Amino acid sequence: MKSSLVILFVFVTLIISACGSSQATAPPTPMRDSAVAPTPIQQEEIEHNMGEEQTGHGTELHGAAYGGQVGMAMGAAAGGGDFHLEIVSDTPGQYGVYLSDENRQPVSLEGYEGTLAIIRPNGSEIARMPLMVTGDHLQAKGGPTDVSQVDVRITLKGPGLSDIVEMDFTIPYTKK
Repeated sequence: MKSSLVILFVFVTLIISACGSSQATAPPTPMRDSAVAPTPIQQEEIEHNMGEEQTGHGTELHGAAYGGQVGMAMGAAAGGGDFHLEIVSDTPGQYGVYLSDENRQPVSLEGYEGTLAIIRPNGSEIARMPLMVTGDHLQAKGGPTDVSQVDVRITLKGPGLSDIVEMDFTIPYTKK
């Protein structure tokens, strides 16, 4: 009887050890850094990307057509569709903004106006420049030029929008 109890005890101990070690060595679940809350634009993109399978609106539409960063305002178009902005800035102090519809087709710039503001980490503005029509995009010039990255806020209104659109971007620069 003693030997049966010893064997049973060893067997139960091995099972408990095996269960405990599998939990300890299980790969971590991927998750966002909870210490950094997503910006409103990041949150919109997260929610939008989660719904892309149902709508057929794939991530290939969110690629940067001009080599910049793309932001999307869900439902901001006058007809209720999505509206995209792409900001391009290879040099601090020079910013190009391209507008496109929910299918990433260029939007006529007629009647659009807005500003580009340089933003401090606390949200206050350093500088604000008007966005001017230049060929196929809007352009702003100004702000600091000796930076390794800059936070900008684009504010835009126009005939194709149901309301004012505001988007924040962080633009990193590499030294040439």
